[in-house]
Amino acid sequence: MAIISCIVPMYNSSKTIVRALESIRKQTYEGQLQIVVVDDGSQDDSVLLVEDFKSKNNKLWIDLVKKENGGVSSARNEGLKYIKGDYIAFLDSDDIWLSEKIKLQLNAIMENSSIDLLGSTLDDIILTKVLGRKVGRLIPLKPFGYAIKTQLVTSTVFFKREVYEKIGGFDENMKYSEDMNYWFRAMEFFNCYLLNIPLVIMEHNNNMKHAGGLSNKLWAMEKGELMNIKYIYNKGQINFGEFIFASVFSFLKFLRRGVFHKKI
Repeated sequence: MAIISCIVPMYNSSKTIVRALESIRKQTYEGQLQIVVVDDGSQDDSVLLVEDFKSKNNKLWIDLVKKENGGVSSARNEGLKYIKGDYIAFLDSDDIWLSEKIKLQLNAIMENSSIDLLGSTLDDIILTKVLGRKVGRLIPLKPFGYAIKTQLVTSTVFFKREVYEKIGGFDENMKYSEDMNYWFRAMEFFNCYLLNIPLVIMEHNNNMKHAGGLSNKLWAMEKGELMNIKYIYNKGQINFGEFIFASVFSFLKFLRRGVFHKKI
């Protein structure tokens, strides 16, 4: 059976890392799982907790990698250096995989060999329409649609090793929307889909409240998103009209988020 490499970047994740690792341990997939935990210079007990989890679950294949703090992209890239699997998946340290995630995504790819990368929905969400069109169990992901409605969350994504071998790692110069950039790059060469089944529980109160003002973070995220939209336009993945529409739509979403957060 295929080996699946699961990369878990963590930074000061003592409150959530064991929960995340438990969600990998509980996967119903019967093949080999390689768990690569990358500590990005944590100052809390994260490493001790992972070492304790590893000692208590000695049948699990867990590689613990320690590095200086460099951000989530550098942590993911460090993890990618250690992969042994035929497929790759990411799990953020504050998210949870539902028990059938790996099994269902691998089965979907085995049944549809043209699929190279497969995300899923979150929490209890099942999509009925995307951009006004009815959708089914498998939803093809295209750059314009992804630019309008972000449908790939990193903890949901499962992809063939060849994707990484072709496009390389995450852009470590991008501090925000770096994951969006990675999936756009994948869409340039590979067939990307969304499995319309909720397979991940996401921690919604993540890094937005830390290290600086919220308004500054929102603007930094928006600049990252606009850079990504310009990137796919320059690559010819969208036309000029789609570029203008996606850019304006993105900025309007930013304004709406700003007003909403001021109210709360």
